[in-house]
Amino acid sequence: MLNDFHYDRCAQCIRDGIIHALQLQTQYIQNIQKSKDYQSRIRALSFDVYPWHQYVALSIRLNSDTVENNPAEWSHFEFISTVECDSIPLKKAAEYITQQYESAEEQGISAREMAHLLFLASAEALLSSDVIILLQKMGVELEDSDDPLDFQRVKLCVWDVDESISANYCDIIRANRATEQIVQFLKESKGV
Repeated sequence: MLNDFHYDRCAQCIRDGIIHALQLQTQYIQNIQKSKDYQSRIRALSFDVYPWHQYVALSIRLNSDTVENNPAEWSHFEFISTVECDSIPLKKAAEYITQQYESAEEQGISAREMAHLLFLASAEALLSSDVIILLQKMGVELEDSDDPLDFQRVKLCVWDVDESISANYCDIIRANRATEQIVQFLKESKGV
């Protein structure tokens, strides 16, 4: 039997895969961001997760791409993927995701519930400060803020491709972080 699901361990494994794969494509990303044409610059970065296929990918949306929530229609769809990329950590992340997905019933939950956890862990990984700092070093215009409600010029995205939940999981994580901060502030200000 597989080890029980550990959310933080999963997010860490995915984060490591994302970082390594992005490092292999530094020049590619920097070349996009060097464009003097605003329409040719990065507007969003999506981590595309397919737990049932042992497959993950990264896609880039440019300002000129008109479709917002469908990476398959973006100019740089799956510019990094477990099929095309030499990143062993990214392939390990995809393998780990699929192992967890396939072990859902052994762990007492449905595959759909496990997929939800995997999308959330993927969003945590993509939103990690290590990934954001790396992207900033590559010229991607990400804000470095502790306030999850701050406007984001470049959107980070993880979607459930089956649309059980048709929201950006990164926005869900950001909303939950904001809620935690606000509730904590209210508790502290009232001495609770």
